[in-house]
Amino acid sequence: MSECKGHGQFCIVGQEAAIPPSRRAWKREGVYLSEICLAVHLSADLSCWEGPTCEEQHKQTLYGYLRRVQDSALERGLVCPLACVLTLDPSEGRNALRSRIDAWGADQDWHRGSFTLYVERRGGEYDAQSRIEDLLDPKHERFKPETDVTMRDAAAFANELGDRLENAGPAELAARPPAGELVELCKAAFRLEKDAALDAKQTQAQRIQSMLDDWCTRKLAAANSLASGG
Repeated sequence: MSECKGHGQFCIVGQEAAIPPSRRAWKREGVYLSEICLAVHLSADLSCWEGPTCEEQHKQTLYGYLRRVQDSALERGLVCPLACVLTLDPSEGRNALRSRIDAWGADQDWHRGSFTLYVERRGGEYDAQSRIEDLLDPKHERFKPETDVTMRDAAAFANELGDRLENAGPAELAARPPAGELVELCKAAFRLEKDAALDAKQTQAQRIQSMLDDWCTRKLAAANSLASGG
């Protein structure tokens, strides 16, 4: 078997010495397998790209090759996601072409979900080898919040809503009086809930519900009266 350039513990097929004529734009750098996925690393020979027609041919050639790799894996009982990592040389004068190749990964009418495509620049800070490593053996990182999280109770949210009502613009003036009443009602309910002299929580919940029901009943009666011209 040909020698792998890296990730030896995952390598199943190494770098090829020469590109087959049927795949002259895509050189195989290695095929890797882990418990996560099957990864194919190819490098592009942009020197043989001549015009839009040739570009479309190379695109379909890449699709056909990756499907053959996938079919070969299935024949051997390997059912896993397939990822392709393309290495492009940062050569001058081919920026437009490289941008179009970058967009292939988002072309679902082309790959139809058969594989994912990643395009990396040779010699970049994050290159193909880094991408392959992340695909084959992703590292777990513990999430750490950037700032300390301050716990806020319901009363704090009611106070913030009250502050926003005071600073409301002209468009919200009509809604300010009923909204303000509701905020004050919520504050009273929160104070009621925290009162240690009250009965059990179920009784507190019933009292809070009664306060809210009474407020809603009064507002609905006022709205009906206004609608009827009373």
